[in-house]
Amino acid sequence: MTDLGWREAADEREFRVALKTLQESRGLTNKDLAAAMQFHPSYVSHIVSGRCAPTPNFAMRADAVLGADGELLKLCVKARHGDPADPVRRAGIAREAEVASPGSAELIVEREEASVRYDEVSESYQITIRRHLLNRTGAPVTWFPAHVAPDAAPDDYQAAKRLYSAQPITDRDLAFYARYNGRPVTWEVERVSEWRRDIAIRFRRFGLHEPIYPGERGVVEYGYRLPETHWGDWFEREVRWLTKQLVVRLEFPRRLAMRVAGELSSMSGDRPLDPPATMTPVGDLDRFEWRSDGPLKPGVSVQFAWTVTAASPAHRRAVLLAA
Repeated sequence: MTDLGWREAADEREFRVALKTLQESRGLTNKDLAAAMQFHPSYVSHIVSGRCAPTPNFAMRADAVLGADGELLKLCVKARHGDPADPVRRAGIAREAEVASPGSAELIVEREEASVRYDEVSESYQITIRRHLLNRTGAPVTWFPAHVAPDAAPDDYQAAKRLYSAQPITDRDLAFYARYNGRPVTWEVERVSEWRRDIAIRFRRFGLHEPIYPGERGVVEYGYRLPETHWGDWFEREVRWLTKQLVVRLEFPRRLAMRVAGELSSMSGDRPLDPPATMTPVGDLDRFEWRSDGPLKPGVSVQFAWTVTAASPAHRRAVLLAA
């Protein structure tokens, strides 16, 4: 168990050991590695230290920079999809290791809708993720993963650690829920830390399985909330499955006069969103919305950051607590 309190899988430790060994053998600091991979230094530090789980995008870039000939990607896939017998994990392995050719069997996200709404009364963020899935894996899909990983201080590991150690995220804070085809379903927490939850959403009601059979579609929705002090001023969607359309909505009280910026990150580099998110007044809220103009491949991520020009009391408390 690390000092962050979460139970790290042996496969994930294997990835980190291999990464650190390659990094040290080439005499690279975290800052050097980050510059070569075109990542922020704090993000690389989070992966190396075990604070964040490795992603296929990170592993592929590390392979290229460190000359690992795909070994880090293999270890990353192994850590993320330890049981190849499960159809969801088998589909993830095929995609993330890039062994599936176009048109071969896979799990497809036909549309993802991700929303973040700030409630000024409760000083909290409500996050909702809805994915429309098409099963082309050749086997029933019986569950789907959900990840909760906020970071109120992405550029300052020690400040974030102080914050979440003093006020760890609780299940009551999250108020997590999950639905499948509009109906509540069971879910299980697979990994817990002071600021992270990895959750398995089971397509099961009243003890009966309701899988997505091959060739069929299903809609998975989950949501949770977090205090403003624990969330931060950014939101990221990492594409893990071929996604035909991604829609992101951010809603804030108009009086806060939010400014929102976004960028798309891929193996070819980072670039501002083009077109950018559009802002539309909705009642007393400002809604910022962005839609992908085509399919997004696994390994791509879309990040949004916002600036509050009229800071709320909770934002000021978060700054004081992290200091």
